[in-house]
Amino acid sequence: MTNSFRNLKWLICLLAVFLFICLILGNAKRALNLELPTYDYGIYNQAVFEIGHQIDVNPYMSVRDEHVFNDHFMPILLSAVPGAMILGYPQWYLTVFEAFWFIALFIFVYATTKNFPDYERVMALIFILFCKGIWVAMHFSAHPGSWSPIAWFLLVYYMIKKVDVGIALSALFLLLFRESYVFCILSLSVFYILRPRFRKIGFVLLSISLTYM
Repeated sequence: MTNSFRNLKWLICLLAVFLFICLILGNAKRALNLELPTYDYGIYNQAVFEIGHQIDVNPYMSVRDEHVFNDHFMPILLSAVPGAMILGYPQWYLTVFEAFWFIALFIFVYATTKNFPDYERVMALIFILFCKGIWVAMHFSAHPGSWSPIAWFLLVYYMIKKVDVGIALSALFLLLFRESYVFCILSLSVFYILRPRFRKIGFVLLSISLTYM
């Protein structure tokens, strides 16, 4: 590896860290100043607060006139409760919690490409760093559906590796983020069932989909 490429690699990593910190701090500031443009942030903050205080495991959201999991079934939201309880439910908490999901995505991509040439690893990080969808999701604070890229990447990774157990577990993990994702898993099951070599995992995914629905 040339010195110039090594310098470029570290420059991109530092840029990624810098941009993430700016976005995290920016979202936290907007949360503290009540400037977040979506009411989802308030809805899920209220849900985390009420679940943490054992008021209701499926809290009633007055702004929508329904219970939070009746609108969208996203049990991954429960993973935010312990940290909120420990920190005392600060207004900025969900913006930082959301960022950890995207940091996990960076780590996953970097770890799974460790046997790739360095330039390919850098390109993988650049793809994430300049992916409009990921940045829009991070800017759309506190929506559990926008925390799911790590689950999608896991599913695709195990599909490429042809690891049946990994595919099944990734599918189950993905369904924690949003109920509508079950139709993606259902479609994927049909794809595998129609291929004799992969029929076993196809029926596993079909069973998961039908049980979930």
